[in-house]
Amino acid sequence: MVTILSHHEKGNDTSQFRQKTEGISSKPIRLAFSFFFLALFFRVVDIFVLEMNTTDFGILPSKVFPILFILLYLRHREKRVSSIGIHSDDWQRNVFLAVLAILVFNGILYCGGYLVLFIINIQPQIIFYKLDYIAFDLVYQTANAFMEEMLFRGLMLVCFMTVMRPLKANLLQGLLFGLWHIVWPINSYLGGLISAGAAIGWATEYFFSSMIVGLLWGYMFQRTRSLLSPILLHFFINFISAYVFIEPSVSLIKLVLGLVGFLLTFVTVFVFTKKEMRYNKSNTLNEEVSGPPSLDTKR
Repeated sequence: MVTILSHHEKGNDTSQFRQKTEGISSKPIRLAFSFFFLALFFRVVDIFVLEMNTTDFGILPSKVFPILFILLYLRHREKRVSSIGIHSDDWQRNVFLAVLAILVFNGILYCGGYLVLFIINIQPQIIFYKLDYIAFDLVYQTANAFMEEMLFRGLMLVCFMTVMRPLKANLLQGLLFGLWHIVWPINSYLGGLISAGAAIGWATEYFFSSMIVGLLWGYMFQRTRSLLSPILLHFFINFISAYVFIEPSVSLIKLVLGLVGFLLTFVTVFVFTKKEMRYNKSNTLNEEVSGPPSLDTKR
């Protein structure tokens, strides 16, 4: 007897996210891009108009206001923050996944970088930078991780997944997340700090590196249905990279190790969540498939 599952399994993720966003908006793509451009507006004003990046406060306002607007919108639609992945369900498992991912990614990037430099006879040094800003940066990086995960993964990715397959939806939000970060080389070029060639090179590197980590965080959200592990991983990657450096810095080594770290973290998330995903799909299929056995089986 061969069981026919038709298209249920392939469409499982999309249907679950459609149920998650039910009531948030009847036009999810318009909603996603509306919030993207709203957050981009605050970002541009902070950096290019008010030049908040040159102050001790950084661009904190452009992190806080999008969070407030997302919360106000959810309140207006009478939806809980759990609809965008902020909840305490299975929090211990999600925290453990985040810690595991942090150890894998940063372990490859920093320990691997130190070891490679040592092997090629370049004396490496571990440098801790601007520790006097650490108290404020804890606040800033927390706001940054919450805002970007709530916007790109919690809201935009969820909206995209209501109308397209999970892979395509994740690629789209990852692409937008990469574009989101090229404001920095543009700002440096307009400020006369770097040449046009340097700006293009930096923008290209920053776009692809941001897109890659955005894809990883989106994949974590798709696998766990929670923003907890992406927020924690996002926070620690940014926080550690702002204070801990391996010198001398060799771009090629960092690029290769970053890709290796990304791939191994991706595999870690897949393996860690494989059993849970199989269980969720099995339960969904049992709930969706109904009718007499003759409709579901061939003898």
